[in-house]
Parts: sequence; structure tokens; C-alpha cells
Amino acid sequence: MGVQQMNQNPSRNQRPFLGDLLAGIAIQAVYNPAKCVVMGISADSRLVEPGFIFVAINGNKQDGHDYIWAAIA
Repeated sequence: MGVQQMNQNPSRNQRPFLGDLLAGIAIQAVYNPAKCVVMGISADSRLVEPGFIFVAINGNKQDGHDYIWAAIA
């Protein structure tokens, strides 16, 4: 699903469901993605809030995988 399609759904204030974002991607396990509303996305664990997706990126100075538990907390 593209950004244009997601923006055409004003009833959810233009927030996609996690299931919309994961469509077509092989996932091992996600708890009920069809009903999880995505409030934001961040690669910085300090900025993650409830409803956000944390993207763990292995960068030049830091490995985001080291901060997964901080993002969950």
C-alpha cells in the first residue's frame, strides 16, 4: 500500500494500521497488526512513544539493535 492510498482514509486521521505497512513483507510474529494503529516511526529509541515503530539501524557509530529494549520500555 502506498502513501497516497493511506492518505485517502481520513477516518483514522491518516494514521495507517501496522498491517497496512507490513503487507507483502515476510514477518515471523506480530501481535494483531491489522488493528495496531501506527502513531509514528523513529530510528532514535529516545523519541519512541506508545504506538511508534522503532527501526533498528546498524549505523557507523551506533547499532540500533542495542537499543531495542530501551525503545520497548
